[in-house]
Amino acid sequence: MELSEEYLIKSILNAHPEFTREDIERMIREKMLKKNVSRRTALYLLSIDLGVRLESPIESHIKLSELTEGLVNIRVIGRLLWLKERRSKISLRRFVRGKIMDDTGSADIIFWDITLDQLKTLGIDPGKVVEISNAHVKQGLSGKLEIHAGLRSSLRLCSEFENKIPSVSSILKPLDEISMSDEYVDTYGKILSISKIRELKVSLGDVEQLIKLRTLTIGYRSKAIRVVIWRDAVDEYANFKIGENIAVFNAKVKISKYGDLELHISKNSHIIHYDYPIEISYVTSRLSEIKPGYNLREIFVRVLAKGTMRLSKNIDKKTTTLYVIDDTSDASITILHSNLETFYDHISIGNILSIRGFRASYRGGLHIFVDDSSYISINPKDVPYSIPDKKIEFRKSREVALTDKVISIKGKVVEEPYQIKEGLQEDTYAFIIEDEGGSPIRIIYRGDIKDYTPNQESIREGDRVEVIAALVDISSLLTSQTIPLTLRLRAFSQVRVV
Repeated sequence: MELSEEYLIKSILNAHPEFTREDIERMIREKMLKKNVSRRTALYLLSIDLGVRLESPIESHIKLSELTEGLVNIRVIGRLLWLKERRSKISLRRFVRGKIMDDTGSADIIFWDITLDQLKTLGIDPGKVVEISNAHVKQGLSGKLEIHAGLRSSLRLCSEFENKIPSVSSILKPLDEISMSDEYVDTYGKILSISKIRELKVSLGDVEQLIKLRTLTIGYRSKAIRVVIWRDAVDEYANFKIGENIAVFNAKVKISKYGDLELHISKNSHIIHYDYPIEISYVTSRLSEIKPGYNLREIFVRVLAKGTMRLSKNIDKKTTTLYVIDDTSDASITILHSNLETFYDHISIGNILSIRGFRASYRGGLHIFVDDSSYISINPKDVPYSIPDKKIEFRKSREVALTDKVISIKGKVVEEPYQIKEGLQEDTYAFIIEDEGGSPIRIIYRGDIKDYTPNQESIREGDRVEVIAALVDISSLLTSQTIPLTLRLRAFSQVRVV
């Protein structure tokens, strides 16, 4: 923390241009002999005699990369990345939490017993270069080192070092460079989707508590990552909108249930609007290349089945599900787009769809979810690869083979829907039809049968029906069953009374 001898000599020469360096060296020797002190002490005493005020250059301040726990009376110079006001739940003291950076790294910083407005009256705002003196370093609850500035600390703007401290953008890590080795990360991206606010019940000892949860999906180039916002931060960042660019600071890097990376926002994190151009690019991909999580990819698929439009109680939106294929695989696509009603009737069996930007998961097959962050085009002009011109055929029970996955079937209802309670979920039902070959087939489904009929119809014994795009239950073909074939309705299936 001491100033260099060369800096002390130059400070004296700048303050007293009438002296030469030889004069200074002579006065140093005289002071050493008279006071019996070291050369460094003589230099400081000489500075006092000559009334030289020693300004603190940036080289005399501790670098942020050199911080260690327990340092006291330190001085740092850096650029403030963000600031937000808080109050301690334990001591009720006011404080402003933020983050500061220099050319060697960054550190969390806490200003005690002060408000944002008071800092602003000093001209201290995010983006400004400041000097903080008489601060100390301690380890925070997150395990990271923090700089603490109290009432005895001094703050001042350091505009003279504006060009020596990197810009905010230099510390932000691109999304496609984040890995699990980054315990905490500062990054940026364009908001692609925003979930509704949910409440989760958690146990804190013997007390159960409801906490808020919301997620954003942000993208940069061909990478997208989900940002999970918890507790009070949900309300703090409630005004962000799809399409806005944001910077995220102190986000905890975790693995999601889909196996991809996600960022978690806590009380030590912060999100700001980020005025910086962000490029989004979509990689053309086949279904077999889709990974769990959000995909900044474009797929081209053919529609083989289209379910009814139904209201999802979980998200309070109308949805529909399609069964699609390309030249490599198949998938179900659930559309949760707010404009679903405007283009539902325009999607027909056999159409080719182009879909850019979507979330995917694997649960017994590939499931793709399309929302307002996605772009859908029906029968695009340019399709980069050939997609089979396939249809789901009507079969009789005796014609079904182990290689069949999704089929359609015609028949007469011989037993009306009844609830199945043995070994299946509570809202599981079945009905039985006799196909055109005279064989019985059991149809299993979840929920209300009206969700599978185009006109919200019930089905009755004696009705002639067409079951469109039902999933073959292979186990019913491999083991002894009372009914030789079982089909399962999926969200893309329909039951039509004819």
